[in-house]
Amino acid sequence: MSTELMLGIQIFADVVLCVIVAFLLWVLNKESRKRMCGVDADSLAELRGLIESSKDSADYLIRALDEGRNSLEEVAHSLDEREIRLRALMKKLDRDSDNMQKDPRYGQAMEMARRGLPGTEIAQALDLTEGETDLILSLDLRKNKDAG
Repeated sequence: MSTELMLGIQIFADVVLCVIVAFLLWVLNKESRKRMCGVDADSLAELRGLIESSKDSADYLIRALDEGRNSLEEVAHSLDEREIRLRALMKKLDRDSDNMQKDPRYGQAMEMARRGLPGTEIAQALDLTEGETDLILSLDLRKNKDAG
């Protein structure tokens, strides 16, 4: 669930709770105007029951919202950790890319790929592994895409 969705649910729940309370107050006001003789014991007991029920519902809602907020905080923390790891990996990739450019075979591999040779032939011709060749070509493609 996104933060916006949880916030929307919370606002919706608050609005519903306010509408219910306003409705109960309206009903109570309407009933009190009808009765000129005062409040009887049954009505007072019913009102107390409604108030307790409202309190219980509000407490349940608050607990549910707190649980949702805690879940969102956990997700946010997890995403922050992943972002840190991703940034570290990107820095390492950039360093590795810089180191690869020092080997003349890597430049030759990129030239051969631009001429249309497949990765297996490039690997054989330059005495590289296919994985190394694929990595070189992927990094070159990424670098060209970022530059363009």
